[in-house]
Amino acid sequence: MIMGIYYQIRSFYNWYSFTYIKECAYMDKLAGQSFHTVQHNIEKMKELFPEICTENKIDFAKLQLILGEQIETEKERFDFTWNGKTEAIQSAQKQTTGTLRPDIAGSLDWETTKNLYIEGDNLEVLRVLQNSYHNRVKLIYIDPPYNTGNNFVYKDNFRGPMKNYKEHTNESLESNAVTSGRVHTEWLNMMYPRLKIARNLLSDEGVIFISIDDNEVDNLKRICNEIFGEENFVTTIVVKMSEPTGVKMTHVKRKIPKLKEYVLCYKKRDATFEKIRIPKSTWDNEYKTILTNINKKEIEELKEIRDNEDRTIEDIKRSDVILANIQLVPVFEFAKRNNIEKKDFEGFLFSNAWRIIRTVSVAASVKAIADEKRKTNRNQAFVMTTPNNKLYFINNHYNTAVDSPRIKILFADDYLTVHPCDFWADIKTTGLDKEGFVDYRNGKKPLKLIKRLLSMVALKDDDIVMDFFAGSGTFGEATVRYNIESNLSLRYILVQINENLEQIQEKLSSEAKKDTKKLIDYLKSVGRKPLLSELGKERLVCMKREVQHSTHHDLGFKNFKLDTTNLKIWEEYLSNVEQMPLNLAQPVKQGRNEEDVLFEILLKQGIDIALPIERFILGGCTVFTVNGGTVFICLEEDLSLDQINILASKKPSRMIFYEDCFHNEAIRNKAQQILKQNGVEKVLVI
Repeated sequence: MIMGIYYQIRSFYNWYSFTYIKECAYMDKLAGQSFHTVQHNIEKMKELFPEICTENKIDFAKLQLILGEQIETEKERFDFTWNGKTEAIQSAQKQTTGTLRPDIAGSLDWETTKNLYIEGDNLEVLRVLQNSYHNRVKLIYIDPPYNTGNNFVYKDNFRGPMKNYKEHTNESLESNAVTSGRVHTEWLNMMYPRLKIARNLLSDEGVIFISIDDNEVDNLKRICNEIFGEENFVTTIVVKMSEPTGVKMTHVKRKIPKLKEYVLCYKKRDATFEKIRIPKSTWDNEYKTILTNINKKEIEELKEIRDNEDRTIEDIKRSDVILANIQLVPVFEFAKRNNIEKKDFEGFLFSNAWRIIRTVSVAASVKAIADEKRKTNRNQAFVMTTPNNKLYFINNHYNTAVDSPRIKILFADDYLTVHPCDFWADIKTTGLDKEGFVDYRNGKKPLKLIKRLLSMVALKDDDIVMDFFAGSGTFGEATVRYNIESNLSLRYILVQINENLEQIQEKLSSEAKKDTKKLIDYLKSVGRKPLLSELGKERLVCMKREVQHSTHHDLGFKNFKLDTTNLKIWEEYLSNVEQMPLNLAQPVKQGRNEEDVLFEILLKQGIDIALPIERFILGGCTVFTVNGGTVFICLEEDLSLDQINILASKKPSRMIFYEDCFHNEAIRNKAQQILKQNGVEKVLVI
């Protein structure tokens, strides 16, 4: 009885300190909300103009003084606005106490994978992810609703606490018919806060690609100019997405058929783009010799030296070393030796264009230099430099008696492939129904499109790429396949709301309804619920089944689901002060477990939830360690000083406890001393 009263009093103290007290001596209270965008902006302003800050507020009069005449004061000015824009901006700044709960059973290779598949409203998920992934995502691709009048727009019309999320999930997906009167307004209010938070997640070298069509491309570019900065606009890629056949061609007298869509590209700040090449439509048969005993990396090195006008003598010597071992073989002979069938021959040529060559003649003065070097070089090929500092690769098998022999080597990929620039007409968009193992036609993007976008950006191992309108999971599959093809280890984050296909089906046209019925039947046949998020997961499972025996790459995903906080003290809707001590007597809400709380702590602390987590017993209590043992999380509700001593002896840099694990202030104070003496830099309590 007495202990029960004690815990109620202690629980009230916890609630009080959460609400009013931010720090408690050496032990800080763990914040229960997501990233504080407004405070972050204030801190950045402080860095630039420390003199404008007073008591953590901005003195705008002083800021105006500093900026001098660079202040817009005219009432008539260039501006892009709409009904609800102010609320959309505020929505991007809103904090949440929501969390992501792990679904280990719904995951694939939970223990080893670094990929994340998150189910829930993407706006709330983006808010939840900000602490852990702020300024960390290298590439974002999204394929949002096109606002055609028939597809669904996320209705962010619930301003209440996170607990209402589940109640409003199905209501939030509504048709944005043209007859609603504010067709563009509602779409802009949906997109603006999501893009604003997406920018927060992008690294300084990050890039975002957004698929869109004619309905909203103009408005999308306007809000992206505002969010990312007009100076960070990279390009608008036009993608041919259909053929001039079918129903669209029956109305050519009234309107011009639409074959294209767009991909808008913006950078955060300092993005680097790769040179990408695509095959020309036909092969030039002059390229009929293949190089052997040389690899792609060596040829890339040769070309780098060739293209660098500041090359050194050592570079030229290195080029000759690489060319010393090559053999020149007729391409038809090579194909015959390697049993390449006729039907595969053209594909073989284009895929090996990096090492297939032809030779051309050169000026007499260049030939004279080659003749001279040839006297001391007996290799099949060598390099030479011209009087104007050009570097040529020379085929050593030529007749010196001929006036203009073909001696200069040209690589096919330099001439038979081309940069696609901003018009992509080569990506096959028909017959995609079953691409990705699932029969799904509703706006599914080709894998080839996503892989090309990934190849455009300078990505490296462990970079994070993201799609928060994940749909059928194309981006996830494309990322894994790109990893395999490029021998990379990119990590993906997919976010998809739990769209109930059975409820959506009722609002569709007859043909779309029939397609959705097939999809529902398929999901039920493989034991899954009729949710679009389940389709994405099934696609990734099928892909693993196909490629797992031929690759060592990460094929799994950790599955998380958006939910309200696990801890009563952080619940947004606590309002009855008289009932709070009783409600908070047990810190964790009913139905939640230790893993739920663990991942919520990681998210609130800004720790990557894909990092390996170790669980072990120390001094009789369970401890979770993250980030190589630098962070200890102990969720025991009762700890002795002996146990504190044992935990502290491992010398983590950060430790997190329930505040109620200390029975009284004397034990708490002693625990603080022990932790401090052992060099624990930061202690947080819940």
